[in-house]
Amino acid sequence: MIVHPDADEDARNAILDRVEKIVNDDGGVFGPVDDWGTKRFAYEIDHLKEGHYYVIRLDVETSTLDEVVRVLGIQDQVIRTMPVKFDEPVTTSVEE
Repeated sequence: MIVHPDADEDARNAILDRVEKIVNDDGGVFGPVDDWGTKRFAYEIDHLKEGHYYVIRLDVETSTLDEVVRVLGIQDQVIRTMPVKFDEPVTTSVEE
């Protein structure tokens, strides 16, 4: 997902907490969150030139994913979301 660059850390964490709650309430796995930081866009999106990127690994049912995408879509601070299917399962442990 891409979050508005002006969103402070508390606002970004609140969005992640909301996603985690939805996933956990529906019995899914909220995996690791990869914070890519603020990156410049290749082209403007909604008159913005940059955004804060996150990659969130989830192991959820389709209905739960639909709910996560719906909730993120109505958040003012979220610019874009893009669900991608991975073949390997989500692991919550850190591998070295």
